[in-house]
Parts: sequence; structure tokens; C-alpha cells
Amino acid sequence: MRKETKFVLISFGAGGGYCHTEMSCKERSMSSLGSSKHWPSTMTGDSLISSDPEENKDFYSWNHVFIPYCCGDLHTGQRRSPNEWGLFFAGHFTIKTVISNLLNTSNLEQAKVVMLSGGSAGGIGAFEHADFFSESLHWAEVKSVPIGGYFFPDNMTEYALWLQNKTEPPRNRSLYDMYHSFTQAECTAENSDNPQLCGPANIGFLYSYIKTPLYVAENQYDSNQIFAQLGCPHKLEADVVRYVKYYGNLMRSALRGIKNSPKHDGLFGPSCLDHTGNLDKIYDSPKVNNCSFGQSLGNWYFNRSGTCDKQLMDDCGNLPCNHSPGCKTT
Repeated sequence: MRKETKFVLISFGAGGGYCHTEMSCKERSMSSLGSSKHWPSTMTGDSLISSDPEENKDFYSWNHVFIPYCCGDLHTGQRRSPNEWGLFFAGHFTIKTVISNLLNTSNLEQAKVVMLSGGSAGGIGAFEHADFFSESLHWAEVKSVPIGGYFFPDNMTEYALWLQNKTEPPRNRSLYDMYHSFTQAECTAENSDNPQLCGPANIGFLYSYIKTPLYVAENQYDSNQIFAQLGCPHKLEADVVRYVKYYGNLMRSALRGIKNSPKHDGLFGPSCLDHTGNLDKIYDSPKVNNCSFGQSLGNWYFNRSGTCDKQLMDDCGNLPCNHSPGCKTT
């Protein structure tokens, strides 16, 4: 870190999904998503941890810390011994170790401002760990910027069950038990009979418990959630169109909840069919009210006035309808 540590931006690994079967987890353990043995010796930061002032206008000069994703557990695992497959899930312990290492080897204790961020799986980690960082680094002002991590809006049902007019939560909520997931303390205490409600696939429930200021960047039609996680076929037919509308309505309701939160959390919610690809270049993102993700985020983070609002959300219909460059609508 630089000698003067006023601003620190800590970013979780850039996505990478998760594993939930013996085969998928063992395959993962032999790749860069499951072991540090496969990491490159160096890397160049991008997006919010880029040192290029053109790419990262507001945060390029900060101290940047990157936590690679190699646990497969959405950064939440707390298994202290191997499971029946001989594998650990220790994402939360990795984060604790990184904080401890930074405190011992750098001047993190002098930081005045810390931003936590991450995309996709890292976005889930940035939701789940927002208050943990606020408590662990209590001398600093901590804010969190989850990108594409709002898995899932409340009352979401998988495509196959939705076709049968059933209402059941996504099966991904069982990941809490598999990983022994870390969760926000107050949420877990108030829901001790059903702690998976606070787990990594239930951000729609967890959100109201998070005290740390958040800036949430989320597409209204998250393509990974719709197709990969919820099982909707990626083809143009009547039931698919209806399901995409159903998903969009629930996500917009969730984003309106963020917009109306008494915490005054920031928001960037374009009406795009994408996951995080259109949000990676924060100043070259799709536009909402002629403003980019990066412009709105900077104004929110530094509490600046300007032409770009700190909460931006498309309101243009019940199917993807933002036609600015970089926004997928089909």
C-alpha cells in the first residue's frame, strides 16, 4: 500500500459462480477458481480497481486490494474441516485472513475511507460482508458497492415450478447449509429457526438488515439469474417472454425498495438483459437518464451534487427497453 492510506478499495474476485455437486466442486478445485496454485503471479486491475484515470476517474488513485475467488462458496464458507468429498469451503475465513494480513503488513489501520466491492459472486460477498467490514474496520468510513449480486428478489420461483403455478424459493438457498455460510449477525439472530433466509441466495430478504451504506448496481433483467440459475430456456417463445416479464417485475420491485430506503442507498438499475458485462466499465456503461454507472456512483460516494442522480433506475416498460450502447434487450 502507499504510505498515505486514506482511501482503500477492496474488491472480491470478478465473479466465477459457485459449486454444489461433488463433481463440480472437485473439478473447480483443480482450477484457478478453486486453488491459488493456478493463479498468475501478477495481474492488472480493471473497473473499480484500475489505476487508469480514464477508466476509473474517481477511484484510480486509491490503494487497491484484490481478493481472488477460489472457494466456490460465494465468499461465505465457514467449514473448518473437509466435507464428505474431502473439500473445504472457507471463503469467509479467507476474507478474515486478508484483513488480518493487511493490518499486520500495511497501514490499513490508518485508513479513513474503505470501499468494498465485487461483481456477481463477488457482489454477493459484498452484500453479505458489508457490515462485517464496517465492524472489523470500525475506525474507517465503510461503504459497499455490490455489482450484479442481488440474488434473488423476494418471492422468486424457478421457471419449471412457475410454469406449474407453484411458488417456491430457488433451491440455491440450500447452499447455506452446504457451505456453513457466514451471514449478517442481526439477520441470523432474528431468524435463528431459519438462518438460510439470511444466506447467499437470499439477498432480497437480507437487504433490509444491512446497515452499511450500499450502492447497488443491478440489471433489471439479470441474464445469469434468469437463464443459468432459474432454469428459463434461452429462446424466444411465449412462456419465456412471460417469465422474463415476471422476473423483471419482481426485480423492479426490489430496486424500488432500495430507492425508497431510509438509508438513501445508491442505485443503478438499467433495463438491460445482462449480468455484469455491461457494468464492468463503469463510465462506459449503458446510460440511465443520460448518466453512466460511474458518474452516479461518484456523486453518491462523495455526496456531490451534479447532473447525475445518485439513484438511477429505468422506467420504460415490462421487458428490457434501454437502448443505449452496451445494453442488451433480446
